[in-house]
Amino acid sequence: MRSFTGIGMLVSWVAVTLFVSAAHAGEFPLRDGDLVVMAGDSITAQHLHSNYIEAYCVTRFPKWNLQFRNAGVSGDTAPRVLARLDADVLGWRPTVVTIELGMNDADGGPQNVGPYIEQMGTLIDRIKAAGARTIFLTASPVNDGTTSAALKGQNLTLDPMATAIVKLAAKQKLACADQFHALLDLWGKNSKSSNVVPLGGDAVHPGPVGQLTMACACLVALNAPGLVSHVTIDFNEGKFASAANCSVKDLKVEGGVISFERTDECLPMPVPIEARNALKLVPLATKLNEYQLKITFLLTRIVPEKWNVSIDGTKVATVESAELTKGWNMSELTEGPIAAQCQAVLNLIQKKESAVSAYREAAKWKPPAVLHDPALEAAGQHKAEMDRLMKAVIAASAEINAAAQPKPHHFVIAPAK
Repeated sequence: MRSFTGIGMLVSWVAVTLFVSAAHAGEFPLRDGDLVVMAGDSITAQHLHSNYIEAYCVTRFPKWNLQFRNAGVSGDTAPRVLARLDADVLGWRPTVVTIELGMNDADGGPQNVGPYIEQMGTLIDRIKAAGARTIFLTASPVNDGTTSAALKGQNLTLDPMATAIVKLAAKQKLACADQFHALLDLWGKNSKSSNVVPLGGDAVHPGPVGQLTMACACLVALNAPGLVSHVTIDFNEGKFASAANCSVKDLKVEGGVISFERTDECLPMPVPIEARNALKLVPLATKLNEYQLKITFLLTRIVPEKWNVSIDGTKVATVESAELTKGWNMSELTEGPIAAQCQAVLNLIQKKESAVSAYREAAKWKPPAVLHDPALEAAGQHKAEMDRLMKAVIAASAEINAAAQPKPHHFVIAPAK
């Protein structure tokens, strides 16, 4: 199992996520058939944590028809989102709109908290009137070394903003993920650690590592299910003792080698290679990616210290017997067909978001000043182009859902020589 960088960070993470989850106790707020538009500023427009959240959702609920559209715009504030809401957000006909704003609104200082919350209330009303549900994601902290014990700079305003959003969401009975307070001490203490984990990017716009911690904070706060699947195999009896969220067949224990076919009901949350250092900061495996293989051995029997694990003929790991006995979490695999399938989902999400961006850019089009009835001629051409771009977005979404479907895999666990 992967170890964490410092017990203090892990304790802080666990304590604060328990607090955040309590802010909106209940079920995960998405449903089968949802079309989710993620509205926000440049941090959303980076297509990092938004893509990671989408990747979790489509792989954890592969039987659902889920679609996502990123509607982030650099420099956005609550008033600016209100101004473009109908065309750029509600125009997608969403069933869910996530609102992640505040970083630019905080430029107005603490005195802007009141107006900001009023504008959030207006957003709720307009989204509800359009027949959609609102989910709030508070702004992320500024990564300037600030902790809850010593706030400074922009975080002095983001702190009360996040608190006020949580209260507003609770009053309106809406889902809310307070990532600000979940990440404030985690990032602040990390920046002062002797084993600092670089978050990438800059203080306002984290890179992949920082944004994976953001995605984790949001998902945990929204009560995202942690279980992928569990299998326990009794080596001595040659049978599987238990299984959850998966099926096992053709189990054999011959010559000290274990083999079986396993079909999971979902995939682990995809973790891009460039974001993997975030796993030193957040307990992703225990909070969101419980993907376990457990093998029990008789204590009186001499067994190999290590085992080679292969999936569909590809060696993916060498695992100690003690770890298999405890329960080995497979969610952090970087080799083999499962890891490749997860990466394919991430790649397709990027492809889809390129199609979304192309559609949004074309939606700003204005007919050129040409002769021979320009309005009719140009408008007709534009409609055909918009139809083509929309079809590309829908097709790309369908590719994602198809790629996220689980597949049967043949496991072989053999003594390591």
